[in-house]
Amino acid sequence: MNLFDSSIINFLRGFFGKSELFDSTLALMADNSLVKGGVIVSVLWFLWFKKNENAVYVRGRLIMGMVSCIIAVVVARALALLLPYRVRPYLNPDLNFGQPFNKEVQPLDSWSSFPSDHAVMFFSLATCIFLISRRLGLWTYLYVLIFICFPRVYTGYHYATDLLIGGIVGILITVILS
Repeated sequence: MNLFDSSIINFLRGFFGKSELFDSTLALMADNSLVKGGVIVSVLWFLWFKKNENAVYVRGRLIMGMVSCIIAVVVARALALLLPYRVRPYLNPDLNFGQPFNKEVQPLDSWSSFPSDHAVMFFSLATCIFLISRRLGLWTYLYVLIFICFPRVYTGYHYATDLLIGGIVGILITVILS
């Protein structure tokens, strides 16, 4: 683990247990698929059904964005399998992570945390949206950072660098393929 990741985890530890509402809200955001993906899917549907003279172009971009997202996730899974295994922070005995809430063992605990599939997928989708509408795309990037990525670091699913590299992979593949 590098200094960047350990600094962030040590900083976040200072907030664990201070507010049960805060901890449980971040746990919900990290684990609930509707909370994570509902907003992004709503934006994608909005763009798909928005009536304008560029509807065919926008739908083509959305389809390419979905294809690039799938390819980006496949690349991320290949990287996770090919690169050295990285234990998730809350399972790392060297960190003494100190869960902010009671965490049940998840079925993906044996998967490497690097790179983050969530970051790859959601930054890929945000990039697709950004390539169609800059303003909506910027809001989507902000949503992904605050409501998808931050809770995953706070709850110990990922190190910050897992999310950073995952985001870069998702963005680059979507820009290249779209």
